[in-house]
Amino acid sequence: MNEYKNIEYTRKYRNIFGNTIQKEVNSLGINCFYECNDIQESEIPTSVSKIENGCFCECSSLKTINIPSSITSFGVGCFYQCGCEEELKKNKTIPEYCFYI
Repeated sequence: MNEYKNIEYTRKYRNIFGNTIQKEVNSLGINCFYECNDIQESEIPTSVSKIENGCFCECSSLKTINIPSSITSFGVGCFYQCGCEEELKKNKTIPEYCFYI
């Protein structure tokens, strides 16, 4: 049986496989969804522990995103100017630097 570890979902993979984050993914890469204005919601699986810099930056159509407690590392500007930025700012587990670049 093949077992994969440290699977990072990148912009390249998103362009190939779509906007749904698979449950095997451990991290969301730099600018993975940058300026992706065709998504309105994102369901991040509990397997994800890291969201890289600029991951959801400028996703202006994004209205809903779940942030599981499994995420222990947030990149700079990962939610900068995303559509649900104001709602995410209410979540005290998300560092302030996630909303600035």
